[in-house]
Amino acid sequence: HLNTCPVGVATQDPELRQKFTGQPEHLINFLFMVAEEAREIMASLGIKKFTELIGRTDLLRPKGYLKDNPKTADLDFADLLKPAW
Repeated sequence: HLNTCPVGVATQDPELRQKFTGQPEHLINFLFMVAEEAREIMASLGIKKFTELIGRTDLLRPKGYLKDNPKTADLDFADLLKPAW
């Protein structure tokens, strides 16, 4: 840890910390909501622990709307979504 967070969220350096204008409680609440959403998604997939997700590329799908955008329409995720074994 280099203690150099540019927005002051993850630092104890008082000078960098001044850059964070939010409330620490808001960040904590956001992270709790992210964790809750992750738990819901994992439960819908029948996954109980994050370690069970390692290597599970079979659970990943590219979003359909990527094909509608000219900048992302030609992206091919096949090699990224292929199992490593």
